[in-house]
Amino acid sequence: MASTSPRRLPELEGLRGLLSWWVVLCHALQQSGYSAEWLGRGARILLHGDYAVDVFIILSGFVIAKLCADSREPYGIFIARRFLRLWPAYIVCLFASLLVRPCIAAILAHPPLGDPVWGAEHAVRLQQNFQFESAHYFSHIAAHLTMLHGAVPETLLPASSTAFLGPAWSISLEWQFYLVAPLLFWALKKGGSPAWVGFIVVAGFGWLARYVAPWDAYFPMESFLWQKLLLFAIGIASHRLWESLHDRGDAIAPALFGIAGVILFFTLSLPLAIWCAVLAAVLASRGAVKTLLASAPIQFLGRVSYSTYLGHMIVLWALQPLVFALIPAVTARLMLAVLLGLGAPLILLLSVLLYRWVEAPAIALGRRLRSA
Repeated sequence: MASTSPRRLPELEGLRGLLSWWVVLCHALQQSGYSAEWLGRGARILLHGDYAVDVFIILSGFVIAKLCADSREPYGIFIARRFLRLWPAYIVCLFASLLVRPCIAAILAHPPLGDPVWGAEHAVRLQQNFQFESAHYFSHIAAHLTMLHGAVPETLLPASSTAFLGPAWSISLEWQFYLVAPLLFWALKKGGSPAWVGFIVVAGFGWLARYVAPWDAYFPMESFLWQKLLLFAIGIASHRLWESLHDRGDAIAPALFGIAGVILFFTLSLPLAIWCAVLAAVLASRGAVKTLLASAPIQFLGRVSYSTYLGHMIVLWALQPLVFALIPAVTARLMLAVLLGLGAPLILLLSVLLYRWVEAPAIALGRRLRSA
């Protein structure tokens, strides 16, 4: 008799928690003026919050594939539940970001911290984004209300993907995936191997299109689903692998850990290597990575990780002008110490409050829709 696949995989919850705080640390370093040249070789990876987001995307492909396989919900219920999972906390953070916009003006009025070359370039990008937000204020709000702002070409609406709430570009990407996921899974199931080949080819072309005109001009943040579809495909394929092999996990896990090392050595693809290592931990019955990801503190961070990811920039934006006002001659090192020492607890508090009062009630409503 085939074993029943477990419905909950705590290691994935823990992974979310660690990834969200990687993004927080990345942005705290950037806001303090740290460039790759200002960090040691081993620490430079912390500035790659984009790697964390790529792992998030692969994880999403896996989780949504598992959800569709386990629940088999009608499309309307699936979309309603996914909307309730994303939109309530998102909309609270969006409007909170509008309240802290004056803080960005105060940050721009202060000389850049840290690396002067990188700081000047960062200030120019921040200034341009601020100007585009102001010039197209209500258009940006309208696009953001739909969570499809990432699918609006920046040639039509400048800074469409990063306006107001920068991290939300990936939330738009996620929402685009949710809208097509049930149809995609149905096509893969009905079409078999030819459908999978077509899917991988389309996703592969999307991955390559990120670097060529006109797509690099339309979506420079790679916030259009086609550009990141290959990462979702890796997550979906990983679910197929897990579904077939989860009852032989202890035999498969060492090979996956080995594959993670090979990927990192030959391709330098840290997101894919991380994902292979986590998938190995999911399959294994024990191990250091599994124990870490399933530990109570990391599980707690994972539960509130969506709010952490969405809300952390609001805290950093609000805190930085206060530091400038109290310590006009603040250094990059001191700014980083304040953003982490004071900002991190505030981010965690905001995450807990958002989860308790916004996320959890919306998730509960979604469950009631499913059982209705």
